Amino acid sequence: AQGADVVNMSLGFTGGIPIAGNEAFIADYQAVVNQVLATGAMIVASAGNDNTGLPFAGRVWLPAEANGVLSVGSTGPNQN
Repeated sequence: AQGADVVNMSLGFTGGIPIAGNEAFIADYQAVVNQVLATGAMIVASAGNDNTGLPFAGRVWLPAEANGVLSVGSTGPNQN
């Protein structure tokens, strides 16, 4: 609504959220994403900030896994 071309959503839920029991929340989240996309804006989100491999069965990482979101990630040397 403010005329943005790109929305950066580098945020999320640590460890993702369980799909079971959160279907309505996930649907509402997707509805908001759809509203933003309908304005012509692009949504970019971090793939996660948990330092873990994805995916985990039964969990979802939002906003990165919402339909229409460009999910980005990075990698680097293991410091352990």
